[in-house]
Amino acid sequence: MIQNHITNQRPAFSMLTAVGVMLIMGLLSSYILSTSASTGEETFAQYHKEQAVLLSEAYTEAAILAILNNNMALAGANCVTNFGAGGAGVDITTLIQGAVADATTVLQGKGYHVDVNIHYIANKATNPRPTNFTTTKCSTILNLDSGGNLLDFNATIPGDPNPVPSVSAIIDVYVRYRNMAYPDPSTAPWVTYHRRTLQKI
Repeated sequence: MIQNHITNQRPAFSMLTAVGVMLIMGLLSSYILSTSASTGEETFAQYHKEQAVLLSEAYTEAAILAILNNNMALAGANCVTNFGAGGAGVDITTLIQGAVADATTVLQGKGYHVDVNIHYIANKATNPRPTNFTTTKCSTILNLDSGGNLLDFNATIPGDPNPVPSVSAIIDVYVRYRNMAYPDPSTAPWVTYHRRTLQKI
């Protein structure tokens, strides 16, 4: 009698053990899947950020080259203040087959939008390059007095009363993109990477 009772309990105990093992395996599987998805999203976000960093460095160098190659002494020449038609910036596609570099592609999270803004700090030294940085040729000079005239920094060399010729450019590069892994990339929040460089020219 007692032996039969113990025998009847064994299948029930085995079933409870099996259910417990299945629950544990299910929880472990869910944890592994969620961890894998999270790791994938982090990797994709890091990839996007690294591309934005490289683009900001490239456009900073391009801005410096454009400034140095711009001859302000020429008639009608103005200082370089931005990139893109009308200063609207530049749209860049990623390496996605069939993707076109335009605003629509960027809005869908398949590319980057780059804005380059350039401001200048100059003095009134009698040097061809700084002298040509006038308010009529350059609208983004920062160090102006209330009358719109260039402010001198009074940086002089001993024995020379004239200020040291000096022009510096402040280059701000903004790289914007959307997360393509978002359920609807067109509604994803913008991510902006900003790089500022002070370059003596």
